[in-house]
Amino acid sequence: MDDSQGAVLADPAAAATTLAEASQSDLQAAIAVMGENMRVRSVTPLLPAPHVSEHLCVGSYTHGTVGVDDVGRIVGLVAVSHLQPEAPVEPATLTAVARHFVATSGAEGNYAHQNFFGGDDGESIGKWLKRHHLRFSSSLVMEFGKEPVVNTAPVPHAPKK
Repeated sequence: MDDSQGAVLADPAAAATTLAEASQSDLQAAIAVMGENMRVRSVTPLLPAPHVSEHLCVGSYTHGTVGVDDVGRIVGLVAVSHLQPEAPVEPATLTAVARHFVATSGAEGNYAHQNFFGGDDGESIGKWLKRHHLRFSSSLVMEFGKEPVVNTAPVPHAPKK
């Protein structure tokens, strides 16, 4: 998608072909680990919040890996908007955000008030993101055999007149 600057999304058939080609080696690795009888029963998209969709970066984290990159028991994806697009976001930073959402996917309450997983100073996820010049858009956590856990940034309130 980056190579075409999003143009591939204009033609669904071309997008499906591009996705199939790009994911072929990952699917082969997953089949090698999980067996040939593996079936994809559904696809759950990571849907960025429309109001937080500029300068998106996507991070991932896999928990309980089974010896192959990105194949494991729990997978988390996160989309964040980079507030300083002239500076790159480190892959480790994106992985840390995705790991936070995997670790807290069963937690109750608003994700924005949770302490950042892996931080030692009690900093909230919101403050951690702000410190790294990121704004949360959405997350998706899939645990093998369970329903996905989805979080999406709320629409900001309109100022009162």
